[in-house]
Parts: sequence; structure tokens; C-alpha cells
Amino acid sequence: MSTLFDAQRHEPLQALARDEAAARAWIARYADDAQSAFTPAGLWPVHPRDGDDDAKEGEVPQPFTMVYLGAAGVIDTLDHLARAGMAAATINFELLLADLAARNLALVEPWGNGVHGLLMGQTGILLLHYRLATDAATKAAIADRIAAAISANADHHSLELLWGSPGTMLVAMTMHEWTGEERWADLFRTDARRLVRTLLPAADAPCRIWTQDLYDLRDARYIGAGHGFAWNASALIRGRHLLAGPDWGASREASSCAVDRRRGPRVVPLELHRRRRPPADTGCMGLTPVVRFRYASVQPRGFNAAPNWFR
Repeated sequence: MSTLFDAQRHEPLQALARDEAAARAWIARYADDAQSAFTPAGLWPVHPRDGDDDAKEGEVPQPFTMVYLGAAGVIDTLDHLARAGMAAATINFELLLADLAARNLALVEPWGNGVHGLLMGQTGILLLHYRLATDAATKAAIADRIAAAISANADHHSLELLWGSPGTMLVAMTMHEWTGEERWADLFRTDARRLVRTLLPAADAPCRIWTQDLYDLRDARYIGAGHGFAWNASALIRGRHLLAGPDWGASREASSCAVDRRRGPRVVPLELHRRRRPPADTGCMGLTPVVRFRYASVQPRGFNAAPNWFR
């Protein structure tokens, strides 16, 4: 049986009073450590358990590039901490992001799940590159690539956050907030309307629900934020100011039905193929994000359902 706590790797729990200076020092120390561990070729080391199951013994896993579990997510975090004055920036990551996008394409394209997803593919890295770029012409070129990628991802079959249009909707919304350009609102509306159209009745559900076509599961109806209902509904909530009355009204009514009857639909957890069921209240697949949406559908003012990525 694996051990959760290893004294060689984990700090013991302590009854400490809140200390902002100590927290800031901890953050700065770990940010420095992360930057020290970075190399342009190897990015950040991959934990052996996150590597390829088919890799030969002793083989160094290929570094990950994406926002979800790779270099782009680490760079985003370090940049966010630097902008907040919580850590010093010692590496100019802007110079590396074009190569990172190319490496991401080479990594994920053979997997057959698409290449444009927010958390796994190109749009997350491009959005990060746009934020870090300082040259106006470079930013304009990146923006055009982002718009093309969002359009190309509109019909992605997964209907979830990592790979599909519910994730690239957030990219469009973020670009609209940053630039005010109407083309981003148009892209968001196009994806939102399709998302509402794909909220359909299911034989084993008492209400309309999204059906995911993801990995080796072709008829999955996820409830949580990671791959299903809670995130899709949250994307619509987050951009409701860009939607006309009928579009927002239809999505709110249909999604609220799914929340009110959550116990009815067949919930297919992400870990089904491993025969492990996650706790019912976990953020990725369970009840917590569903409750957040139900509250927002009643009290939408001031509710920000989307994570603060790239802000």
C-alpha cells in the first residue's frame, strides 16, 4: 500500500498562526526553485508516474508542454506570481513560447484528440504567449492564430473543458475582455449556441444533459467541472453578458433542470476505466461545482464561475 505522508518529502502539519510574511517567503522560495529547475530543452522534469506507461525502464519521460500538467501551466503560475509581487521573475519565458507551442503540437497531435484545446493544446499556450508578448505586431499575429484555433475547435466532439469548445470559449471571452474586439464576442456566441444545442435528452437521464465523446468512452455523461456539465454551464454563466436574452434564458433553464435532478442521470466518472470512483463532492467530477452553478443560476450577480487563468 502506498503511503500518503513521507517524512523525507513532506512537511508535518503544525498549529501555526496565519503569517503573511512566512507565506510570501514560502511562495518565493518555491518559485525560485521552479525557475532553477527549468531548462529550455527539458522544460521541467516529469514525475515517473506521469510518464508514458509504455516507456522502457530508465527512459526519461518526454516533458509535457500544455497548461493542464506541463510547462505552460508552470509559466502561467510564475508569471502570475511575478505580476502580483509574490516572486521574482528570473527567466524571460516570452522568448520560449513559440517553440513551446510547436512542441505541444508535435506531442498531442498523435494522440488523436485534437490540437486546439485550452488545457491540453494550442489555445492555452497561445493565450499565454499573447499576454507575455510586448511587441504589438507579435501580439496581433498571435491574436489571429488564437481566433483561427477557436474557430477550428468549434465542432470538437468532446464537449468538455480540456479539449473542446467549452474551454476555447473561455479563450474567446478572455480575449474580448483584454481587447474589447467584437470578433471575440462573436466567437464566444457561436460556441455558446452550439453548446446549448448539444444539451440533449438522454435515455438514462430525466433531463437534458451533455454527452461526452472522450478518450475510450464514447457515451459518457459527466457531471463535474473537469469534463462535463458543471464547466459547460459555468462557461455560459461567465459569458452571459455576451449572450442575447433567449440564448441565456434557454441555457439557464435547461441547465438548472439538470442540477435539480442531479441524482437521476448516469454519472460516468473519469476514473471508470481504472475502476475507481472519486468522492462525490470532488471539484473535477462531483457535486461541488454543480452546487456552485445552481447558486449562480439563481443569484448570478457577482458570480465568476471560471478559474482566473491568464488574468
